[in-house]
Amino acid sequence: MTSVTPKHNTIRAFRQGFTLIELLVVISVIVLLIGILLPVLGSARNAASNTIVLNNLRQTSAAYQAYQLDFSEWVLLGFTPATLEGEIVEVTTSNGLTLGIPWSERYPWRLERYFNGVWETLFYPNDVPDGVPSDLYLRSLEPVLGLNSIYVGGHAGVGEGFVNSPKGLTPNLGAHIVFRTDEVRNPSQLITFTEVLQRLGTDTAGSVPDAGYFFTAPPRAAGGVVWTANGPNEIDMNPGGNVGMPYGRFADAIPTAFFDGHVEMMSAVELEDMRLWANWADTPDYNY
Repeated sequence: MTSVTPKHNTIRAFRQGFTLIELLVVISVIVLLIGILLPVLGSARNAASNTIVLNNLRQTSAAYQAYQLDFSEWVLLGFTPATLEGEIVEVTTSNGLTLGIPWSERYPWRLERYFNGVWETLFYPNDVPDGVPSDLYLRSLEPVLGLNSIYVGGHAGVGEGFVNSPKGLTPNLGAHIVFRTDEVRNPSQLITFTEVLQRLGTDTAGSVPDAGYFFTAPPRAAGGVVWTANGPNEIDMNPGGNVGMPYGRFADAIPTAFFDGHVEMMSAVELEDMRLWANWADTPDYNY
């Protein structure tokens, strides 16, 4: 009988496992891919978060305009005194609760009944506070959307937003502040809100690193310079009190809302123009 030699007798048996070099190559490729993907994923995450902030600004602007309709075209009050024209300042919440000082002092409580999810909107990305009034009062100091109340709406104790009268504190209508919608000269160029980061007296963050503040600081006020731009999203603050500095957490620009309800991404350099802050400003370096 003739023997047959297999054709593939020279092929080696299948090798089990990987060599050390092959493992190192695979690990290097994975590390390289991670290095490429992480910045992309981070950018996508920041873009998504910034979109949420812009949507929150739009929702807050809609509530801001609804407030004007309810109050006969008077714009939203900023930081208010305990009494206004002889009357105690109070707010009524969406569940019918009437609150006076200190809850009524700051704008979040006055907007609370105009849209659902006010705390989730105004405190993103901070943790939403509990529902008890005492906690909500404390948190109303730190919304991440600050109101331009020094120039629009009035801000008691800052910039003489209210003056004494025989009846009590009265809006200082003849000065630098807009109190009524029919006074606004250019609604598309007057800031109402910006995203803010809390600053305490110097150019340092507050006790809560990511906290906001209830008003946004203009670059100039009361004859002084409050802050100057040092880049698209960088601001140098002059020493002073507690303020909310315009700041974009998720982009190299600052989410900004205007009186007509539209929102834009603005650089710190653009926001140095006082004509965007003060209705009566006719020059970029205006100061009352």
